Amino acid sequence: MGPSTSKDGDREWAQLLQATVRFAEQTVAHPTFQQVGAAALQLGASCAAFNLTLAFTHVAAGCFRIHCNTPLLAPLWGAASIAAASVTAGHVSRSTLAALRLSFGETAAAGGSIDGVDTCGAASGRKAGGGGSGCASLGRALAALPRQLLTCWDGREALVDAMVGPILYKVLFRHSFHRLLPSHLAQPGAFGRMHIPTSSADYSTAAEKAQLSVFFGRDGCHHCGTRSNGVIGDHMPPYKVVRDALAAREAAGGVEKFLSRVADFIGIKDESLKQVYYAQCRACSNRQAQLMRNGTRGTALPGIWPPELVVHSPARLVTRPAASGVLVGMRYCIQAAVLPGTPPPAPHGEHGRGHGRGAGGGEVGGGNGGGGSWGGRRGGWRWLWEQRPRRGQVELWQDGVGEVMVVLSGGEADGSVNDDDDDGDGEEEGEYGNNDEHDSKQGHRGLTDLFDFACELILPRSLLTKPSS
Repeated sequence: MGPSTSKDGDREWAQLLQATVRFAEQTVAHPTFQQVGAAALQLGASCAAFNLTLAFTHVAAGCFRIHCNTPLLAPLWGAASIAAASVTAGHVSRSTLAALRLSFGETAAAGGSIDGVDTCGAASGRKAGGGGSGCASLGRALAALPRQLLTCWDGREALVDAMVGPILYKVLFRHSFHRLLPSHLAQPGAFGRMHIPTSSADYSTAAEKAQLSVFFGRDGCHHCGTRSNGVIGDHMPPYKVVRDALAAREAAGGVEKFLSRVADFIGIKDESLKQVYYAQCRACSNRQAQLMRNGTRGTALPGIWPPELVVHSPARLVTRPAASGVLVGMRYCIQAAVLPGTPPPAPHGEHGRGHGRGAGGGEVGGGNGGGGSWGGRRGGWRWLWEQRPRRGQVELWQDGVGEVMVVLSGGEADGSVNDDDDDGDGEEEGEYGNNDEHDSKQGHRGLTDLFDFACELILPRSLLTKPSS
């Protein structure tokens, strides 16, 4: 009894494990999973390129002695950095898109599948007749990416990205350009958003340290941005800077001394030497103390990087606000999503009725005949057309979801167009040149029509259509 029960349990466990593996394989092979994976790869590559470019320009600014408080040059350098990062993000997004097209095109060719499939954006990501899984296609896309980076440069698109990126960064997301640059140890740093007034004591009190700890946990060290290594109340400006400024003011003569006495007489206070507390880490505090003792000229072998500047921590460099770069990269994801697919041509002399406007339909054509690009206004559903069942390729449609979606998009499971009455008005759809025209005259708007209409409003017509070959 015992051994039999143990064997049954092992058998059930093996069956459960096999079922789990099959479910995982089907999930990975599903077009939606592959589409999401391809989009994540494209946007992730754009985000990484955006932040890496900002890190490079950050170090370059320090080598040129430009910091976050440099007048005029700081915001200009920051804006140029965002423009360069946006161009890089857009170029990487286009290159990734081209690599995905090539990868999924090879998968389709290996499976002996449909001719004329538009694999842009890997939006379909289909498992073409068992010709390879989505993970393998994504792997081939990564392998093809370096070559595409060298061949997919587009100057016009780069110019658009260079203008769109800084506008999004500054206007939409309200970020400051100068905070992208290194910090100066004798001045408030790039992360110094909040400060508190100093007391009469030489060091911060317990209450002041509690407030500074809140700032430190939220914004990090005001010089390097790190949120570790302890918090110290940093006097800004430092004591040495204040003492040197007061000594220079006392030693001044002529007009400068006269103006200083006039300002004191009428009660005008110089706020530039008023000290406040910023949250600072221990590492930056030690570097600042060394700088105040030795000075910039006394520091041994400063090399290319000036000793008075602080590079931001690696964690803050790789986690820059990259939403504008992601949006720039999404321009090409959207382009891939709305470009229409192309079904196999109908036999010679056969012209279907329905959505198309005849053989001369051009870009707006949608019939089964030889005219026009299929689904000029239904590009958002084109990957469903590519998933329709073919000979010996019905496994992807066994859940019935594909049939439902194609019916929603105005097609049939066999690839034909349904011209029957679906509005309940007693007339066939084929009496009108286009179903959308018929629906608008009847006052009907479905979900797919609203989606297509939104695409037409947001995107240029060139993205919504595909020129016929």
